[in-house]
Formats: sequence, structure tokens, C-alpha cells
Amino acid sequence: RYKELLDFKAANNHCCVPRSAGSLGAWVEKQRSEYKKFDAAFSEKEDQEVDGKSSAKEKNITILTKERVQKLNAIGFAWDVREHQFQEMMEELRVFQTLNGHIDPRFMSGKLAFFVRRCEQQYRKYVNTPSDSTEAFGI
Repeated sequence: RYKELLDFKAANNHCCVPRSAGSLGAWVEKQRSEYKKFDAAFSEKEDQEVDGKSSAKEKNITILTKERVQKLNAIGFAWDVREHQFQEMMEELRVFQTLNGHIDPRFMSGKLAFFVRRCEQQYRKYVNTPSDSTEAFGI
């Protein structure tokens, strides 16, 4: 499947294979799911031993190995698609600001304008949420 992923990346310039892409999409989702287990097993130290076993695979926690993770990282595999998409939009916003000197969504179009407006909404929601009151807990 790794070869299929490389072919997909060559054709699409990214590794965010949609679930609807058949067996490759299912494989990519499986890698992400297994990575969560891998990451949890080594959250404090990447090379730490788990109950005397030197890898999460030996412990039967996940099918992923450190080498497989490194191989996928090397081709720009996105373990968290939402975070990846957020970072892409932030980079697009940085470019827009560099070229235009502002980030006013009234002068943007498409995805970037939607992204900025959504960030503004989330910020307003965050700022208007009471933090030290019992109202935040519905009391």
C-alpha cells in the first residue's frame, strides 16, 4: 500500500487520501488509527520500553513500527488531517497577508475567506465564554 500512497501523492501533491478512495483510503485510515496507539505507547519518550518490550509492535499495541512512522513522515503523511488542513490554511493566510498587507476577509474569496470568518467566530465564542463563573458549568 505504501507504493500506492506514493503514486497518490505524485498525482495529487499530498497524502490526504479520502476514505472514499477504496482500499487505499481504508489503509490510510488504519495507519492514522494505529498511530494514535503508537503515539500513546511512546508519549513520554519515543524509544522507551513498554513492559520490557522494545517496541509497541512487540507488545501487540499496534502494527506500526518506528521505522514505518519515519517512512510515512518522510513523505509528508498527515497523521491528523484537520491539523494538516488548518496549517495549510494558516500558510495561505500568511501569503495573503504578505502580498496584501492585511487579513480582512472582505477582500478574500473562497476557502480562505471562509476560514478567516470561522476563526473570527471561534475567537468571539472563546472570548465571550465565562471562565471564572459557575455559568460556564451550567450552574
